Amino acid sequence: MLFVGCFNLEPQPLTDQRIAIISNTRIQSASVTYPDGTEHTFAPDDYEQFRTLLRTLAPIETVSDDSGLPAAPDYRLMLFAAGNIANIDVHVDDTDQLIYTLDGFQYCGGQAGRFVTTADAARVQHSLDPIDGEPSDAPESR
Repeated sequence: MLFVGCFNLEPQPLTDQRIAIISNTRIQSASVTYPDGTEHTFAPDDYEQFRTLLRTLAPIETVSDDSGLPAAPDYRLMLFAAGNIANIDVHVDDTDQLIYTLDGFQYCGGQAGRFVTTADAARVQHSLDPIDGEPSDAPESR
């Protein structure tokens, strides 16, 4: 459970400002799980790419106490920062919105197109050999 903002004792709903604060917090570990189940763990040099992905969760249009999603999550973001873990389940709906959950709250809004593009870019970058830019023979979960 990530205590957002200044790491409150009780979970509070995210706001656009809190997303900005969290995205600038020192990251200790971060990953994204894709719709096909592939998980990509970001290397410390790539944390800025994860921060960009996290920022696409804003702007938040609505917040509710419903902790579920209307369908199975398409993506899962995992963030370990400031000693706290956040698991954010994300569903991309047909209206180009993100619906996601964190700490018992459901959020609608964000930038779905940018989210998918950024997540896909991380996957492509991860699958390329860092030496010569050619596809790697290594398994997906380097």
